[in-house]
Amino acid sequence: MSSLQPGTPVDRYTLRALISTAGGSGKGIELWQAYDPVLDRPVAMRLIPASHLRATNAAEAARAAATVEHRNLVAVLDVLEDINIDDESFVAIVHEWAEGRTLTDLFEEREGESLPVADAMHLTRQIALAIVEAHRAGVIHGRIRPGCLLISGSTDPEGEGQVRVRGLAVDRALWGDSPSPAVDLPDCHGIGSLLYAFITARWPEGLADGVSGAPRHAGVLLTPTSVVAEVPALVDEITTRSIDPRIWGEIPTIRDHGRTRPVTPYGDVAAMLLALGGSTETSTRLPSLPSLPPRTPARSGSRRARRVIGRLGATVLAAAAVAGIGLVGLQLLDTAPDPWAGQSTPVSADLLTATPAPEEADSLTGFTSGLLPGQIPVSRSLVYGEDPEAHNPDTVDAAIDRNPISAWTTDTFYNPDTADLDAPIGLVLDLGNPRAVSAVRLELVGTGSSVSIRVGSSPEAPPQDWSVLAEAEAIGESIDLRSPRPVVGRYVLVWFTRLPPADSGFVGGLREISVLA
Repeated sequence: MSSLQPGTPVDRYTLRALISTAGGSGKGIELWQAYDPVLDRPVAMRLIPASHLRATNAAEAARAAATVEHRNLVAVLDVLEDINIDDESFVAIVHEWAEGRTLTDLFEEREGESLPVADAMHLTRQIALAIVEAHRAGVIHGRIRPGCLLISGSTDPEGEGQVRVRGLAVDRALWGDSPSPAVDLPDCHGIGSLLYAFITARWPEGLADGVSGAPRHAGVLLTPTSVVAEVPALVDEITTRSIDPRIWGEIPTIRDHGRTRPVTPYGDVAAMLLALGGSTETSTRLPSLPSLPPRTPARSGSRRARRVIGRLGATVLAAAAVAGIGLVGLQLLDTAPDPWAGQSTPVSADLLTATPAPEEADSLTGFTSGLLPGQIPVSRSLVYGEDPEAHNPDTVDAAIDRNPISAWTTDTFYNPDTADLDAPIGLVLDLGNPRAVSAVRLELVGTGSSVSIRVGSSPEAPPQDWSVLAEAEAIGESIDLRSPRPVVGRYVLVWFTRLPPADSGFVGGLREISVLA
């Protein structure tokens, strides 16, 4: 807990409420709401112990950031060095007090749904405009992540909503490059990653600030059009040209008039802004996008109930993990990656694919009785591995019974990483005959599983002998995973490579799995 108390004076400011701490218990970097009596308004204040190795760098970065003014940036208002508070020396960086939702909040508000393309482009363009202005002043952000956003109002281009970016230059000075090691164009990469996240509800580099990691196929990051239905090819082009090639896992390519060609990275954020339909001068027009049908609304009923139930366990664990609760925010774990007090657990977010929406759920039972359109019937399920008796074989049918309440679970482990175990952990589905499998839909037990979906001809083959359909890390309670091309086989393996936390250790499981052609 902080040694400082609300009401403590800091130069002309007065501390009001502790928002978060990060970087060490008691001696870490603290984020406060404070009061500025001269301007009669609240401000945000980051207090950094003067003994911190990066305190001087953070002060220099803050002074540089204070020279940049843009309505989509959270402005630095003041930088105070060698401030003595209760006989301790601090650097204080004063920011605007800005209201808004984080990206994790936004996905929770939408019950895991990603944003429509027009909304995603609108928000991304605002971010790019702000960063271009910063670059003109010779200042880079250097650490654009989900936690640096504050989104107010509607995300619709026709609405009054606005996105603001915080942490310009300062976050990088305090917390280092993101991703690490540094990429050639960190801000271009960060903005492209945000566009990817807006479209898919997943972060391309893996779990970050409460946003779950993006799916991969054979180690290669899937493009947005391979993850979400009805996304224009323009989005693929922007994300592949802006996100660093090392994140993709191979040299990115894009289909153009029936041909596959490598993409050329953007030379700077200004070039990316033009591709987004904005102007480095005054125009902020949207690019011409194909007409899109309305998005399927977030499903209520059983799925929402399952998401609430699934979050209860994660909430208990999170309550035990955080350092404490401030008046208006959670304190950060010492190892949390987000200095702005973002969640350190993945959000519950479905990855929408071209898979049609399921039939309407029964109002009494909460689950559907028939198959999804395009769903392949499963004749039986069985535990995978050399010791199937260790993983509740009597409940394997719960994963295919179309009942969201029942579930199959693994045994309890004291280490979440299971990929290198001698006896792999998972569930095998028997399709009866070889079938072309394009996607799977998973309803999982717990939050934070990592899985590899594989297709094969023998239920007892080791994992390396199966063909990879799709993979995902640190996912929420439900996800749709699609392969760029169908994989043929009789058996589908759901291999758990990392288990989510449970009350007594780490336990994985499936409430429901659907296999789709």
